[in-house]
Amino acid sequence: MTNLTRVVKLMSWAKTRSILGISYSLFEQICGVHTKKGKHPLSPRRVEEVEQMSKILLEFPGLVVFDEGHNPRNEQSYSWNTLLKLKTRRRILLSGTPFQNSFEELHNTVRLVRPEWTTNLTCLGGFDKKQRPSHQTRGRRSNVRKGHFADDDNSKRAREVRKMISPFVHVYKGTILQDKLPGLRNSVVVLQPTALQQRYLDRIQKIRSTFKYEVIEARITIHPSLLLNEERSTFFEEDEYSGDWESLTELKLNPGCGVKARFAVDLIRLCQATNERVLVFSQWVDPLYLIRDLLISQFRWVEGDEVIYMDGKCDAKQRQYSMSNFNDPSTKVKVLLATTKGCNEGISLVGASRVVLLDVAWNPSVERQAISRAYRLGQKKIVSVYHLLMAGTREEGKYNRQVEKHRLSELVFSCSDAEAAKKIPAAVAEDKILEEMVQHHKLKHIFEQITLLDEASYLDEVFL
Repeated sequence: MTNLTRVVKLMSWAKTRSILGISYSLFEQICGVHTKKGKHPLSPRRVEEVEQMSKILLEFPGLVVFDEGHNPRNEQSYSWNTLLKLKTRRRILLSGTPFQNSFEELHNTVRLVRPEWTTNLTCLGGFDKKQRPSHQTRGRRSNVRKGHFADDDNSKRAREVRKMISPFVHVYKGTILQDKLPGLRNSVVVLQPTALQQRYLDRIQKIRSTFKYEVIEARITIHPSLLLNEERSTFFEEDEYSGDWESLTELKLNPGCGVKARFAVDLIRLCQATNERVLVFSQWVDPLYLIRDLLISQFRWVEGDEVIYMDGKCDAKQRQYSMSNFNDPSTKVKVLLATTKGCNEGISLVGASRVVLLDVAWNPSVERQAISRAYRLGQKKIVSVYHLLMAGTREEGKYNRQVEKHRLSELVFSCSDAEAAKKIPAAVAEDKILEEMVQHHKLKHIFEQITLLDEASYLDEVFL
C-alpha cells in the first residue's frame, strides 16, 4: 500500500466515527520514522505525508485498544517509545500474559495505558541477568521438583505490585476452558543424555559466551547432528573422540543418538495407533528440519501430506491452508512442526491432542502460548503436553525459573493469595501412550523423571 493511499484512508477515518485496525509495526513505521537513527533523509513530499499520517494517528483517536498489549514492553524498542507519544487519554490494554519476565517489563506494559504512572515500580526488582545461571554453574544437576523457590522477597514484591495496579487492572479468572474442554495434562519429562550427547555436553564447557553456550546446549539435547553447522574446533581437538565429528552426518537420520528426537519420533509412532495428531514446537528452525527428515525417513511420509511445517516466514495464505489442513480429520496429516514465534497468537490447531516442546524458553508465556494453539475452544480431546528437559543441563534451571515467573504472575494478577495457591483438579485420563513408553524395554532407560503439573498452580506430583 502506498503512502498516498494510507493518507487517504486515515483522513477518511478521521472524518467520521469509525474503527481503525493497525499493527504495532505499521504504527511504529508511520509515527516513529523520525525516531530511528541512521535512516536515509526523506524527500519533502514523503516528510509531509508522514507528518500528516503521524498527526492523525497520535492525536485523533478517542479510544485506543492495545491487543496483545504485552508485546511492546521493551523500553529500548522503537515500538514502545512510539506508542508513548499517543495523546489519547482513554486506553484499554488486553493481554492473557501481561507478566512476561520481570516487574520492569510489567511497568512498561502498564505505562502504555497509564503513561503518567511513573511510580517507583522498577525498584521492586525482578528477574535480572544476575539471576540467570552463571557459566560456573553449567551442567550442575537440579531437581525439577524444586521449581517452587521459597523467595519471600519476590512474593512480597508481587503483592505490592498487585496493590498498586488493582485500581485500574481488571482480571478475568473465568473457567471457560476448564468447563468447555475435556482437559489438559501437563508433564515435565526429564531425559537421560546418550553417551554421545554427554561427550559433547562435556566439551562445550569451555565456551565463554552465555548465549552461544545456551543455543549449542539446546541443540545437543535434541540431537548431536544439529552441531554440524558449528565450527568443529568448538568441540574437538585431535584425541580419541575426534572420530565422533565425522560420524555426525551418518548419524543424522538415527533418532536413537538424541533422546529428545527419539522421544518425539516414538511418541508420534504410537499416536498413529490412537489416531492422534501431534504438534512439535521449537524456538529454532534447525531442530524442526531434523524432526521432519527423521519422520520422512522412518515412516516414508511426505512433507505437505503427513508432515506440515510452519514458521514466521509463512505468509497468511500458507498459514490458513496449514491450519485448515491440520484441523481437518479427513486429511492424511499426522504432525505439524512449528516455531514458537511463528505460531503463536491467533493460530488455532485444535486438530492436535499432543504437544511436544523440544526446548526451554526463559519466558513462560512463550510455552503457554504454544500450548494454547491446541488447548483452546474447539478442542474435542484431552491435550497432553510434554516439556522435554535433559538431565544435568541448564534446561532444568531455566524451567525452574519459568515456574517461579508463573507463580509471581499468579500472585500479581489473582484476586487473593488464596486464589493464587488453590489447586484445580484436572479432569483428565491417564496418559496411556506415555505410560507405554516408560514401560517399554527399549525406551524406559531414557527417562530420569516425569513430573505431572497442575495447570492452575504448577504444583506437581511425581509418578516416576
